Amino acid sequence: MRKKSVRQIFDALDALGGQLGYLTIEVLKPIYSVSNHPAVKAGKMTKDEALQELLNGFEGSQGNRDGKVSLEEWIRYYEEVSVSIDSDDYFGTMLSGTWAHLKRRSADG
Repeated sequence: MRKKSVRQIFDALDALGGQLGYLTIEVLKPIYSVSNHPAVKAGKMTKDEALQELLNGFEGSQGNRDGKVSLEEWIRYYEEVSVSIDSDDYFGTMLSGTWAHLKRRSADG
């Protein structure tokens, strides 16, 4: 269930970005707000720098920092997050709190 939810979010973001098969800062910029990031609020980091930091986090310590987050990197990131969360409900709440603004009704409901 967790992996399915994570995949659905990636697919939705990828669709918004032109279905390239990866996510970039250009894809996330109009979708993900970093306005409340503490360093952005303090003027120590630009919004683009905060978005790049977000992407780097998804690429993980093994990422090549190519500015592209693949599905595999996306899933690996959420697998690492998932390990520390016992409850499926809490994991779902965390995901929806972060990405709920992507939700829209499709033709089939």
